[in-house]
Amino acid sequence: MPEPRIDEHWQAQGETLEDLGRLHDAQPWQPQGLPLSRSAFAAFASAGGGRLRGPRVKDADAVRGLTAACLVDGSGRLTPDGETTHTVLRSADRRIRVESVAGGVPGTYEAARLQGTVVVWATDSPQRSAGDPSTGREALATATSGTLMWFPTMQLAGDLAGWLQVGPSWPMVVAPVSLTEELVTARSDDPTVPPPANADDNLRAVWAEPWFTWTLGTDTGHQLAGIHAGRHGHLRLVAEGDRLQLHPWPAETLFSMLVGVSLL
Repeated sequence: MPEPRIDEHWQAQGETLEDLGRLHDAQPWQPQGLPLSRSAFAAFASAGGGRLRGPRVKDADAVRGLTAACLVDGSGRLTPDGETTHTVLRSADRRIRVESVAGGVPGTYEAARLQGTVVVWATDSPQRSAGDPSTGREALATATSGTLMWFPTMQLAGDLAGWLQVGPSWPMVVAPVSLTEELVTARSDDPTVPPPANADDNLRAVWAEPWFTWTLGTDTGHQLAGIHAGRHGHLRLVAEGDRLQLHPWPAETLFSMLVGVSLL
């Protein structure tokens, strides 16, 4: 039986702990749905029309993508599946939107819930770009391509957690630190940006991991913001004046919050 891996950071702190980072890596986000561009989804979600014939998508490029997804016909009129999906988007009783940045590449997770059904459009998880930033056409494709999905409301929190990579991770006892928004943005875009001069060893370990930043908002006014720092999991960003406070964020606490915003 192989010897357990020892976490190097914690060993340096005098703690001999097994490295369970592989559990975190084993939970990639795997969307189950239809490929649909950001622009086609936006055109579909905002489609309007006369009372008699119903909503219609007029953008020709969007119609081609939506026809392939069987949401509209060749004239841009909604199919039966399109009407069902559009109803959820138009009449949702809860809306959740997450925006992320990883290596300068923006990501989006947009969910509309109506009773027991959720419609989601999402780009790839920002984890895909964290630490290995895309450039040029690859970055553009990552930011503008997505997947349209349908699933029961009870699955929403779990899917959100997968997209944000909430899972087993080493908790970091990071002393509360105040950062400028400019520094956080710069570090999210460029992993070579150095940490604050007064950073302790734990913060420096977090700083060295692949990053993505994210913000979550709902139509009820709930706001969450955080940093995903590789195997060290998530840290919460709390705005205080013109600065951001960085706090440890245990995975269980974050997942409970995602359950709350998904179901309440």
